[in-house]
Amino acid sequence: MEQVYDSKDLLSTLLYMRRKFGLAVFRNPSRMFAVLGDLSPSLRRDGNILRQMMNAGLLAELEQADEQNRPRIVHKARAWLMDELFLQEEKAAYYAATLDTLYQQQEEEPEQTAEPVPPPVPPVPPSAPSFSDPLMRQLYQRAAHGDAAAQNDLGARYASGQGVARNDTEAVKWFRLAAEPGYANAQYNLDVCYENGQGVAQSDAEAGRWYHRAAKQGFSDALEALRALAGR
Repeated sequence: MEQVYDSKDLLSTLLYMRRKFGLAVFRNPSRMFAVLGDLSPSLRRDGNILRQMMNAGLLAELEQADEQNRPRIVHKARAWLMDELFLQEEKAAYYAATLDTLYQQQEEEPEQTAEPVPPPVPPVPPSAPSFSDPLMRQLYQRAAHGDAAAQNDLGARYASGQGVARNDTEAVKWFRLAAEPGYANAQYNLDVCYENGQGVAQSDAEAGRWYHRAAKQGFSDALEALRALAGR
């Protein structure tokens, strides 16, 4: 995504995202984090906090709350930030108020659908492999239903042959599913595949592209690998 600006104002950036992509962008933690990071790199820490709130279901509750229930949900979000993320009261109140404003304004402006967000959840393949290990079955189901961490984990298992027959092509497929929406670990694993020609045709250009995306999210191993690749 082309960087439009690097605003340090969280609310104005979130409102811009809502106008451009619609509220759907705030229903997919990886997608939201990637878009926010591309638009405003200085807000990545805020994006990580919002991603954790999304995973906890708080943003979904705010979106669905009516005017009568919204203050209760805002208070719940503020308390969660203090109890779970150990934020100071002032900072927790800032995030809660920002999100309150974001979702209050949704009724004033219709969602824009000119650039729809792709569905984050792929369908479960009809010919899903059968695993004897119940943990592998659970991991596969989570990955098939769009869990980026599970997709990355499943890719790593296929790459190493842990709990499943080694299959580099399958590893790349699952790494890519998690990497495209912005999961940094998967981006790093995918660029390793490109650098080594493991499951894909070897390509320093593709490796560098994925290393760069992971490094932009603060993934230190990707930054080191990018420097090493550039020094060849």
